[in-house]
Amino acid sequence: MSLTLTGYSKSHRLCESYFFVNGHKLEHFRIVNKGYISYSDLNDCVFNYRLRQYSFEELIANDAFELEIADCYTSIMSSEMFCMELKDRFIFRLLETLENSINKARLETINASSKFSMDFLNSDISCHMYGWYYRQRCYQAINAINTYNSIFDILMQLIWIYEYSSPHSSSFTSILKEYNRNKFIAKYEHKTDVYNLFFTKRYKRSKKFHDTNSEYATIRNWCNTIKHSGNLEFEGNRFMDKPTSKVILNNGDIHSSTDAEYTYLDLDLEVIPELLSYHKAIYDLSEKVIAYISK
Repeated sequence: MSLTLTGYSKSHRLCESYFFVNGHKLEHFRIVNKGYISYSDLNDCVFNYRLRQYSFEELIANDAFELEIADCYTSIMSSEMFCMELKDRFIFRLLETLENSINKARLETINASSKFSMDFLNSDISCHMYGWYYRQRCYQAINAINTYNSIFDILMQLIWIYEYSSPHSSSFTSILKEYNRNKFIAKYEHKTDVYNLFFTKRYKRSKKFHDTNSEYATIRNWCNTIKHSGNLEFEGNRFMDKPTSKVILNNGDIHSSTDAEYTYLDLDLEVIPELLSYHKAIYDLSEKVIAYISK
């Protein structure tokens, strides 16, 4: 026999109570102030974001604007260093991907860390709920996590191609097909000047582990969790006043609706600072790898 329980509740996402303009939610402010809104229209407004008061200038300030822009490919291509040897062309191909990826992740971090957007405020939509904009920021943060993690592998691929010695392949794709993380570790484990750029060796009960260096580990772990289990969510997307249920079976097993809860991250206090820190670390690592392959 099956039992069906039906219930109703009025729940809302936490981020819907994050943002106020002159004491009103953003959608109310937009209804009252019709037409195009300029920067000067907001200079005298008082903003509250997550219980903290901001001036308009403070609100639009963004530390991510200070992140360095990569030009590792552009600068080489505009110099006299360009070489037409086959392996060099493969390296330049990856350097272009590296530059694009760093700058893409930088832009995604800027968008994720922007508490407010004039484009969203003036967008042609029926309701300007801040919750919708917050969710766009979360999408950008996930994109940045994935892009930054891919850069870690691109840098290992650069070294892999630089020291690739087989004369039998002239295909960029076929060379990279031979690359993976475990093969890289096996090849460079005892070449510490390369290995230590990416990994730290650890032993537990006589078993050897190769840990991603700490400055890159958090982003890599988040990326793997998103990719393999989809279990990460942002705190502002948590539903408040959400109904819960618990069922106790005859055998004593307990099943609760909270068993499938996400692991929640705070976008502003956890994710954005980690993205800012990672950009600086991966940018520095990129320069070290480029120096290594430029010997």
